[in-house]
Order: sequence, then C-alpha cells, then structure tokens
Amino acid sequence: MSDIPEAPAELARLLASGPFPAALRAAIAGSGLSLDRIQYRLRGQGTPISLATLSSWQSGRRQPERAASLAALGRLEQILGVPAGSLAALVGPRRARGRSVYTGAPDLAEVYRDWDPIAGLLSEFDTSSDDLLIRLSQYERLEVGPDGRLRELYCRALVRAATNDVRSSIVIDHADDGPASVIRPLRGCTLGAVRSRPEAGLTIAELHCRIRCSVASCCSWSTSWSSRRRSRAIATPAGGCGCRCAST
Repeated sequence: MSDIPEAPAELARLLASGPFPAALRAAIAGSGLSLDRIQYRLRGQGTPISLATLSSWQSGRRQPERAASLAALGRLEQILGVPAGSLAALVGPRRARGRSVYTGAPDLAEVYRDWDPIAGLLSEFDTSSDDLLIRLSQYERLEVGPDGRLRELYCRALVRAATNDVRSSIVIDHADDGPASVIRPLRGCTLGAVRSRPEAGLTIAELHCRIRCSVASCCSWSTSWSSRRRSRAIATPAGGCGCRCAST
C-alpha cells in the first residue's frame, strides 16, 4: 500500500483488507505501547476508553459503533501511527443484538464526557453496551436522620435486557460534601470492581448480574455514608440512582 511504505508488510496488508480486530492487534503490537499506556493517552486527549473495551475490540467481541467510540478510534489511529481512517474503514456495519437493536438508553460515557471527575473514573469501566438495558421500574427509599442528614439509600430495579449479553450494571454516587459512599449489593447481583475518589465524594461500582433477554429481573443495592450528608447529587442521565447496565 503506497501511502504506508514504512509499515511492516503484515500490518499494511491488514490495514488494506482487515479484518478490523486483526488490524488493530497488529497496529498495537507495532506501536510498542501497552494497553494501559494507550488508555492513558486516549484519556489525555479527551476520548476515554476502558481497558475492557480496548480488549474487546482486539478480540472482535465488540467493535466501535457509537459516536464516542468512533471519535476515540480516530485518536487511537494517531496514537498508533497508522493513516487516518485506516482502522475506521475496517469497522463493519452496526451489529444487531438480540431480536432487535435497542437504542432507548443514552450512551453512559457520552453523557458524562464533560463531567469531572465522573468521566475520568468512569473510563475505567466497560460501558460500551449500555443501551442493552431496558428499565421497567425503579423504587428508592432514602433514610434521613433526625438531624436532616442522609444515612442510606435503598434501590430496587426491575429490568430486562434486549440481549442475553447484559451481565453487569454501573452504579454512580456523587455528593457535594462528605467522603465517598459505600455501595452494597443486596439481591440479584454481586459486587464487582469499585473505584472512588474520596476527595470528590465520588464512588462508581460495578454490580455483576445476569439479565436475560425479554425476562424481567429484579436487583437491589444500598448506598450508605459513614459521614452523614446534608445533600446528595446523583449523577444519572435517566433519573434514579445512577444505575445503568453494560454487557461484559
């Protein structure tokens, strides 16, 4: 391929004909950069992508489809030193998931893209298939002490999935004062990765759960605070407790 004479022959061939996962793997290998370093550079350029997402692109289990993912792919091409648009040209049409593609939920990473410090911490989680959760109802009970400070929030969600791939949910709690909260799974889920920034009163947790296609499932969790707060700001685009689901 004449416009990339400096590229190794195998990389040049893959960039010309694909498939996308193999071309991406070759480009990453040729760059000499680790996935951690690539993620760091992407975040520095305002296009955060989780390590899980980068790995799923390499394996072919997923591909970049959303606007935020495609923007990150453009930055990734620059970081890897391949011609602009060469990897993007190999991405196939949007994949159908389940019986139909459900697009009712907004992209979690896009919604919080300009929300510091949520965006930076959220980039450590895989939220690429957040649109696969269909929330049917959500119940919340907030415990307030006699002094007017918040103590604990109980949440119960009734959900179903557009595909059987939905296996985890992301819970975000952000408050304007006090330390980071403690998130505990109660029913229908178990605790996965947890990241927090105590100085910002921010906690993001992953709840592992298996939500089957077209079958209503119930999961519940609690959010508590060791230092009682007078107010609480929940970062969520769709109301409720900031719980969104993503496939893994």
